[in-house]
Amino acid sequence: MSIKLRVGRLEEIWNKCEEIQDRLESIDSDSSKHDDFRKDFETKFYDLNVKMQRIIDKHDAKGSEQVHATDASEQGSSNLHNSLKLLAINLPIFSGQYDRWISFSDMFRAMIT
Repeated sequence: MSIKLRVGRLEEIWNKCEEIQDRLESIDSDSSKHDDFRKDFETKFYDLNVKMQRIIDKHDAKGSEQVHATDASEQGSSNLHNSLKLLAINLPIFSGQYDRWISFSDMFRAMIT
């Protein structure tokens, strides 16, 4: 399962826990029993959330580095292509003579393809 999906699921769990904890505290007037559990759960939740966010940030940074490296290599490749100049080809011109068409066509195709 993707880490980003897990973060979303973690938030759902947080909301559900808060809801249940609020109900328990409204039923039991002695809130001191629930304070330790709530604090412990909050600490674990925030620690896990921070760890997951660091993983996401690290993954996003790696993806960004790969994109920049790809851009740089493509840029270098593009610059190489821009600096190369091919010699001009002098293409034959068809004279219009019917009996010369096949030789003209063969030569033209050989030069182009």
